[in-house]
Amino acid sequence: MKRVHALACVSDEGRRSLFLHVCVLNSQSAICRFSIVLAALPFLRM
Repeated sequence: MKRVHALACVSDEGRRSLFLHVCVLNSQSAICRFSIVLAALPFLRM
């Protein structure tokens, strides 16, 4: 979990937003929804 959070913090905004955009397009996947939540965690904590 910590490793995923660190990765999310290290990755730049462009890459993260592109990842989220692709995930939203493929949001039928439960794994993808989970990834979106993980990617959003740093923003929710700010």
